[in-house]
Amino acid sequence: MAYLPLPDDTHKAFQKNGKSSDNAFLLFNRYLEGEGYNFDSFDTKKTKEELYAKIQKINIETAAFANRAEASINRLEKAGFKTRIIKLTSVSRLIVGLGDKNALEVGFTFHPLYGYPYIPGSSLKGLCRSWLEIAENNFGGKELDGDELTRQIRSESREIFGSVSKSETESENKLGDVLFFDAIPTGDTKLAFDVDIMNPHYSPYYSDPQNPPGDWYSPVPIKFLTIREGATFAFFLASRFEDSLNKAATWLVNGLSELGIGSKTSSGYGYFDPADLEEIKRQKLKEANEAELRKIQKLKEKAAELAKNVKSPLQTFRDNLDNGIKENLGGIIYDSWKALESDAEKIEGAKAIFEKFGKILKKKKGKDFVKDLTEWANK
Repeated sequence: MAYLPLPDDTHKAFQKNGKSSDNAFLLFNRYLEGEGYNFDSFDTKKTKEELYAKIQKINIETAAFANRAEASINRLEKAGFKTRIIKLTSVSRLIVGLGDKNALEVGFTFHPLYGYPYIPGSSLKGLCRSWLEIAENNFGGKELDGDELTRQIRSESREIFGSVSKSETESENKLGDVLFFDAIPTGDTKLAFDVDIMNPHYSPYYSDPQNPPGDWYSPVPIKFLTIREGATFAFFLASRFEDSLNKAATWLVNGLSELGIGSKTSSGYGYFDPADLEEIKRQKLKEANEAELRKIQKLKEKAAELAKNVKSPLQTFRDNLDNGIKENLGGIIYDSWKALESDAEKIEGAKAIFEKFGKILKKKKGKDFVKDLTEWANK
């Protein structure tokens, strides 16, 4: 790898700040030391060892950043979004950004401003999509396969992650339902670094395939930086659609616990404790119950509103009696009297009818309804 020489004043500034800086991003990506203009003396192995040792001594505090991120997510919720904050703890070493370009030949993803390690939201989105395409085959409680599964995965992917049309004649662009934010250490557990090693045995072959891979080559150990297991990260999701948010949260936890995130997952790196998956299930159940309770409450409120406009049988009888005329005696008035719910109400009602229409009832004493009212009025 070729190195460009720095102006002397820039080199001196880097040397000065590099010795006092506790920003891991600057140390890892900016303050690498060389001997003036003579970069032939740049010792990658020595620089790595010194740099890694210095980064391991840095006490990276992230609680304040995590709290601020949670506050931002909470503001989104007040703005009408559905949000989810998931905290998971790593059960293996974690390395994100190993393949990033770097003068040390191995990369690492540090926040460019604050210097703490983080997992980009784009990586989490890719992990969720990988889980969907590799492992998910159960949709709505139904297991799918073949073309039906392919169509469902394509539909789910377009809904959650969005899509861009490749056709010039058709516009199928869609914004994804779910926002994936960068995951950051919470500060709930101590953030510590370990140095690990790769030991490729066939470097000449990897450099030039013309060289056969042979056991006579000497291994070339390459050290790289990792986050020690036991680090707790906060993962942030937001969506305007509850169902889409729940899907993404489930895929994320499944992916982190079963596929891993970052580099060297096939070697066991980047896995998280799936315990929070049960919390997601409980949260989904709680939200479903709350939605059902809200639905029931709305029905009760509607019923109460309707009840205000619906008269009781007694009130209906009284209104009919007050507003009634003699022609309605054997019809509306009598029918509303029969609808009274208790014997006491019927007795008092019959007496009220005789009090108002007694003379008319005497003339119609042969009618069945008059006989009925007379019997109740005399009880």
